[in-house]
Amino acid sequence: MPLVEMFHLRLTVLNAFPGIGDVLLLSSVVQSIKNKYPKIKVNVVTKHFDLLKNNDSIHSFNKGATFFTFRHWYLEIRQNKNPDKHILSESLDKLGLSSKIRKPHYVVTEEERENAKKRLKPFKKPFIAINTSSKESSKNWLPKYWKELLERLTEGYTVIQLGDESEIEFENTVRFAGKLDLRESVAVLERCSLFVGGVSFLMHAAAAVGVKSVIIYGGRETPSNSGYDQNVNLFERM
Repeated sequence: MPLVEMFHLRLTVLNAFPGIGDVLLLSSVVQSIKNKYPKIKVNVVTKHFDLLKNNDSIHSFNKGATFFTFRHWYLEIRQNKNPDKHILSESLDKLGLSSKIRKPHYVVTEEERENAKKRLKPFKKPFIAINTSSKESSKNWLPKYWKELLERLTEGYTVIQLGDESEIEFENTVRFAGKLDLRESVAVLERCSLFVGGVSFLMHAAAAVGVKSVIIYGGRETPSNSGYDQNVNLFERM
């Protein structure tokens, strides 16, 4: 790494995971690289590069592998099911970087902010965003618990439902699920006072745009693996 910086060379960081949340986690690794080696030009290879646009720590996207290429991968931690090790630790160790976990970096444009403001203009109560569904069923809270929570929240808040078409349907939410693209969803999320959901892309997005969250953990993952200190992380060790 010092050699790469000395000659202002390009380092390719390859995202080896398909998940959209992993793209935001990758931005955390990039921030750690640039913090220690500010002269390195970082080329990121990922399918969802649109989530990282306007990130001034990234020099280019999808330019192909270079002589210095790092494959971002944390399957070892998941396979070993280490409950206390953060999933970014492996990458940071291999790159010789500090073990400090930085929050993801995401830039909402002014145009996106204005569009989100217009979408939310009809609603007068403060906003809370929720996301009920994950691709991993073990991470999902039961619908009856969501219903009970929403009965309490909707008394004082406008509840914004984000995510895709698989989201549970409720009568008392503003349902943007399945209607917004990822960037539009994050722009709406940024205007919310709180996010409530499971371990997901939106959990990482909320951290990136400074929205505190209540995260419901389920399955093999623990707050030590992926949580953020500013959140309330609900977890019961089995």
